[in-house]
Formats: sequence, structure tokens, C-alpha cells
Amino acid sequence: GGGIRNNNNNIEPLPEGARKVLILTNVPTQYLSPRDIRAHFEQTYEGVQVRHVSTTSDECTVDPATGLSTAYVKVHTHEDARRVLEEVGRASPDTGQIAIGDGGDDMVGGICVTGLYESNLLGDNKRVDRRQQQQQQDTATGRSTPPTCSGRP
Repeated sequence: GGGIRNNNNNIEPLPEGARKVLILTNVPTQYLSPRDIRAHFEQTYEGVQVRHVSTTSDECTVDPATGLSTAYVKVHTHEDARRVLEEVGRASPDTGQIAIGDGGDDMVGGICVTGLYESNLLGDNKRVDRRQQQQQQDTATGRSTPPTCSGRP
């Protein structure tokens, strides 16, 4: 089950113990596809099953100053989500940052895992326009240094 929709179509925030969607900030979606992000989480956190990665839904905002996006990773259980948060916290207690990539020069760092989203429903969970994503990746050039994480508790 996802969130409970009330009459004016807002989603009631889920209780903390039911949340399964991790919030990522500072994501350079021109370099990282949902597939890259999924692979990172499934390879780095053993046993964690990724159900969906959202980089293009309405919830995904882009910072105009940096071009970096918010992305969402939906995992199978709340326990999976909590474990990822705990492991990120242990690995980088000061920043909550992760680096995603193949381990070579193409690692993209400075991505922040900031917490759990208040809903398990994401706007693009049903349909993803692959062509549009491909165009976005084709037109992106230039790499900027990502900012440090802000807004961490």
C-alpha cells in the first residue's frame, strides 16, 4: 500500500515505520541513469531489493544553480531503507554522501542520502518515457563539482 489520498488529492504522510523510499539529493541525472542508481544500491547494500528509481517524476526537483536533481529510490521493505540509511551514516557520518559509478574514474560523488520520503507512491512509478530520458542524457555536457549536503538532520 502507498499513502492514503484524501479528497483534495494530497497524500497523507506515511508513518516513519512504513516508508520505503529513500531521498537522494545532488544527483547529476545527466551522468547517472536510474539503472546506474539501482545497480549501486543492490551491489553496495547486500540483500537490498530496489523496486523503483525515480529521476524524472514530478517529485524530482532540479536546482537551477547546479543542475543537480532530487531522485528517489524505492526499496522492498522499510527495513531495507533503514539499513541503507544506517550504512550511509556509518560510511560518511559527517556528510551522508555516497559515490555512484563503476569504481573507476567515472565515480560520481557528493550524492546525499537525506532520509525517507513521506510517501511510497511516486509519480512515474507506472510509466517512464524512455525516449525523453535518452534525450536528456544525450544533450548533457560538462561536469561541475557537487555542493556539500545541506538539510541533513
